[in-house]
Amino acid sequence: TPRLGSPIIHLHSEIHISKWGELLKAIADKKDIKLKWKKGYGIVIMVCLPPFPYATKIKRGSPFGLEVHFDDSLVKNDFQHVHFEDISMKKLKNGAKKYYISDHRGFILYVTAIGENIEESRKRAKKVIDKIYIPKMFYRNDIGLNFEKDSAIKLKNWGYLE
Repeated sequence: TPRLGSPIIHLHSEIHISKWGELLKAIADKKDIKLKWKKGYGIVIMVCLPPFPYATKIKRGSPFGLEVHFDDSLVKNDFQHVHFEDISMKKLKNGAKKYYISDHRGFILYVTAIGENIEESRKRAKKVIDKIYIPKMFYRNDIGLNFEKDSAIKLKNWGYLE
């Protein structure tokens, strides 16, 4: 998508090597820019909680205040693929960090990944998601499948992909 909205902005931040300031300046000045990006296929998966997708400001059954836990095996390299939406962090007196849901909407976070193909990207994203614990969390597990089975074939036939 050409727009810089959510959730694609999170994948842009992962895949782009070019500096954001240079890109935005070129857009503002209506000038061409040679973007640099990582090679491969990127994916972004949204992790949600009820009441999403049915209501966005419902209070009853709201996830507001619910703690978010991360597996101890989630290392810094993994964490760079986690992009918060409605999560806040509070430092405790002992220096530990406590993450919690800070809205009622159910949009929680996004996980991004890049791989040599869509299947590898999907596996990498799933590996990170498996290290996140939030009661009642859910996400689509079919992201990228339609691209793999249909769109990628068409784009190759049209000469857009190798």
